[in-house]
Amino acid sequence: MGGRQPDFAAWKDPVSSVSPIKVVDRISKNTEVTVITGEKDDVAPTGLSIAFYDTLRKNGIKAELITIPKMGHEILLNDRVFVAIKTLLKK
Repeated sequence: MGGRQPDFAAWKDPVSSVSPIKVVDRISKNTEVTVITGEKDDVAPTGLSIAFYDTLRKNGIKAELITIPKMGHEILLNDRVFVAIKTLLKK
């Protein structure tokens, strides 16, 4: 892909169309959600992740919030993300 975004229709939609908070009511109460964010994320600011986490909890959905200090948006290869994924896979 050479660093370009995939040619999916979702990438072309306004961000509000894919807002996680707007779909919380469609998430099963049996679902466990882990929200992982970089403390200095300027693409998806941490405040949005916190609001999503809070909304999940208010709707009775078991949720965990992991904030990675000093990290921006590119957190995928961070050790804490690997640990969180490993923990989820063991459940």
